[in-house]
Amino acid sequence: MEWFIERTFSLPFSSTFRSNMTFNTSYHDDTTQSDLLYVSDYEVKSSLEIGYEGLTVQLSHVLVGPQMITNYDIYQDEKKGSFSSWDLTARYRFDTHWEVKGSILNLFDQEVEWVRGYPLPERNFWVGLTYHF
Repeated sequence: MEWFIERTFSLPFSSTFRSNMTFNTSYHDDTTQSDLLYVSDYEVKSSLEIGYEGLTVQLSHVLVGPQMITNYDIYQDEKKGSFSSWDLTARYRFDTHWEVKGSILNLFDQEVEWVRGYPLPERNFWVGLTYHF
């Protein structure tokens, strides 16, 4: 889904909301007929982007639903709860070809694991400079 908010409300700046949702209603191993591990019941990715002249700011969110995983500490399958994460990115395009970009990943410094034993990195920062041909 994509909604160009500025068109709806006649805003003097660009503003777009995007969201993609996936719902896994049936997933199992064809051989064993057991549920697949590490497959979430649902996943929702959304972002709000606002831009004015050369500056664009984007707030992104991902929500990952519960899933069955193997807990290798006790070698048993168990249900892992849902979790979410937020990122913030700003871009500024100057001149005709240059763009500077900065991001704050894991904005709220959440302690979550995409896969057991592999935590999402702490809040971290990324800065880049791009030349577009």
